[in-house]
Order: sequence, then C-alpha cells, then structure tokens
Amino acid sequence: MNTANQEQELCIACGLCCDGSLFEFTPTRLEEQDGFEPAEVGLFKLNDGGFAISQPCCHLHNKCCEIYQAVRPAICGKYKCKLLKNFLRDEITFSAALELIETTLTQRDDIREKLELDVEKRGLNLSDLFKAWTELQTQESQQTARITELSLEYLALQLHLARNFKK
Repeated sequence: MNTANQEQELCIACGLCCDGSLFEFTPTRLEEQDGFEPAEVGLFKLNDGGFAISQPCCHLHNKCCEIYQAVRPAICGKYKCKLLKNFLRDEITFSAALELIETTLTQRDDIREKLELDVEKRGLNLSDLFKAWTELQTQESQQTARITELSLEYLALQLHLARNFKK
C-alpha cells in the first residue's frame, strides 16, 4: 500500500512539473496571484484570455515549493503526473518510480548542460532553451552531426517525459 509520505517523496525527488521540463507554463487564475508582482512570477495572459505563470516556477527551489503551504495556485495542488498516478494505482513500485525519476533527471540534466554550452541566457524552460539553441545553431551553421545528435537526445527525452510523466 502506497503512503502519502511516499507520494510526497516522489514529488520532492522529481520537480519536473514545476522546473520547466514538462511544461512551458502553468495555467492560473489572476486572483490566485494576489500578493505577487506579475513580473516576479512570470505572469502573462494567454490567447484564450486566461492567465499563466512561466516555467520554471520562481517558487521552486531545490525541487521544493516555497509557497506549498501558503498561496500556491489551485492547479499546483491538484496536479498529479502520470508516474504518480501509476504509483497510486500500484502499477509501479516506489523504488522503481524513484529510479525512473533519477534516470529522467540525469537525462534532462545532461541535455540541459549541452544546450547551455551555447545558449547564454539562463532560467529558460527546457522547450525554450532547445528553441534558443536550435536558432543559434541555424544562425551559426554549426556542424550538422552535432545538431542532429542533440536534437535526437532532446526528442528522446520529450518522448520519455510524455510516456512516463505527462497526463
């Protein structure tokens, strides 16, 4: 039987839903942002008239939410990734889930490190970092093999995230 403590441990070990790896932004309601400056949280208006917070979330530090007990957006409290849902349904063990998280974080960190060698701007979500890197490579006519290799690594990570973490 899975426990609430194990559920929290998995989330704290992971952080992919808040660090810009899974999502470029988090939908929110404007009233949920009371007390925060829009620029501070990266608040922006969506095309549908709703609002969102840019990822990575500015309240995430060391894979922990600084406002977890306070005023975090409702979606943050409700969200459960695919891996967590599978764990809660006993479709994956706690240790296997932790191992999958660790493997994914290592893969993500490796790709992020390679992308950041060329892109000077920091604090971008993974998707925007890849876009910036691709644009830079195209402008500078870099080696095709390097572009292909890192692009395939990035796409493999996106497939892995979709298969194991996204809803």
